[in-house]
Amino acid sequence: MTLVELVDRMRRARNSTTKTYMPAALLAICDLAEQGKIRDGIVKRDDYRIAYKRLLLEAAPELEDTWFRPLLHVHKHGMWVPMLADREVALAPRTVSRMSESKAAKAADAVRLSQVLAAALLDRSQRDRLRELVYQVLADDREARSEQLAAVHIHIQGNREDTHLLDELLHYEQQRLEPLPLVDERRWQPAFRSQLLAAYANRCSISRADAVLALEAAHIIPFLGERSNRVQNGLLLRADLHTLFDLGLITIGTSKGLVVNVGAQLQRTVYETLDGTPLALPAKPEDQPDPAALDWHRRKNSA
Repeated sequence: MTLVELVDRMRRARNSTTKTYMPAALLAICDLAEQGKIRDGIVKRDDYRIAYKRLLLEAAPELEDTWFRPLLHVHKHGMWVPMLADREVALAPRTVSRMSESKAAKAADAVRLSQVLAAALLDRSQRDRLRELVYQVLADDREARSEQLAAVHIHIQGNREDTHLLDELLHYEQQRLEPLPLVDERRWQPAFRSQLLAAYANRCSISRADAVLALEAAHIIPFLGERSNRVQNGLLLRADLHTLFDLGLITIGTSKGLVVNVGAQLQRTVYETLDGTPLALPAKPEDQPDPAALDWHRRKNSA
């Protein structure tokens, strides 16, 4: 089987669900090859998961938590086989489609690439050719999601040194199931709060309250260290609203501007009137909260 035949087989085998995530899987594996993270044709699950999520968090956030399906759901494609403890494992398609993320993480810890794919990834020109073939598949879809996936990947390829806020989110995702060392948030909190006070002109981004002593620095992506304290990863909130935001009872919608969403548990309370309120934004675009991070916060708290 040639590289062209392999991609064509993937193209023809896709259905409405797998249309985006199988091309995303191939692009993620190309990225890992560029980073030198593929050895002897073996792709480690955790490396793949981060590379895949990096793409989907920007291109199709609603599919971000399906990272394991293209990794395990391979009966139609023949691009790789799942492995667990250095042994190939057989997984029924229906079993994979019903798996949760935690169960999938236990089902396989790596995949072994097909000979054709493994050989292609070793050569820079062949990797470029593979990306071009996948981009063409996405272009032929003539769908917004497919076009966005290609655009995001092209951007990543051209800006590999970018320090995007989502890098911190991926770090959080990678660490969230592992024991974390104790991190003293208070050490960096005063400076972070000062930055947010300046960005939001001493007003709560939800209530517009201007009592500075009542305003706190809220993280959108949970605090993991100094890298978390970027203005784009924060909101200036009144203390009570900070608590409700951290609990996921208040989130921020992004589909039609940045708008406050008040959860069902707060309906018929004094907070109900905040539902639908536009978020007050910093004057400087570079200080405004990252919509992708807000989407993540909302999805995680609505799951």
